[in-house]
Amino acid sequence: MKNTTIWTAALLTMIAMAVFGFGNAVALAEEEAAPEATTEATTETAPEPLHVDAKGATVRLAYNTEGWVVLGYKAATNSIDEKWMLLEIGMTLMKGQANQSCTRGQITLLTPSGLVVPMATQKEFTEAGRLRALNKRGDMQRDTINYFPVGTTTACRIGYFSDPTDSSLKPFEQFELAYGRGCVGRIFFNVPDGIQKGQHYLEVHLDNSTIHVPFKIADNKELQKLYKEFNKMKKGRK
Repeated sequence: MKNTTIWTAALLTMIAMAVFGFGNAVALAEEEAAPEATTEATTETAPEPLHVDAKGATVRLAYNTEGWVVLGYKAATNSIDEKWMLLEIGMTLMKGQANQSCTRGQITLLTPSGLVVPMATQKEFTEAGRLRALNKRGDMQRDTINYFPVGTTTACRIGYFSDPTDSSLKPFEQFELAYGRGCVGRIFFNVPDGIQKGQHYLEVHLDNSTIHVPFKIADNKELQKLYKEFNKMKKGRK
């Protein structure tokens, strides 16, 4: 399948609104305590072999016949040894797939030590002071994740987190995935042993498969090397 970038005003607007805003989702009625991190690995098998592509030095795309996930993790590479990890994600469904909901609990992080970390809750996010410094870092240190398949024409926000100081905005515990709808947003993980260098996986558990998005946390020296290698690869593709 040929990967295609689609640039629309709507999607670009949603990228800019990655943390606070509105979208098609189900409102959070009552905050629940976050499940604890575990070492239990997932065993689901994708409906077809997973396709993975690098869209930037810190951007990864993974998809199968059910769903499509694009991940940006530049801010995380500059947060080594810190507890909180910020990731930017974009999601959609493939053509022919029925609409489905994606809850907070369906997205987990697998660390190099084998720890499965659940996504943080809105309560944890609020108690951490809305992670102002980390969000600012994410604004300044990011690569575009605006890579969606042909046919993606509408936008929605992945709104698991919102600014509690704005009473007009509510966090959402789930949102609806659909073919043709590109959903984007920021997600946060409180990593018990801190962010470590090495291979990580963002695990997105869809109705019929799990998409494992691989990404490697590297220090600045290694990151610069990755950027050089990626730019060289881009030139080779032309």
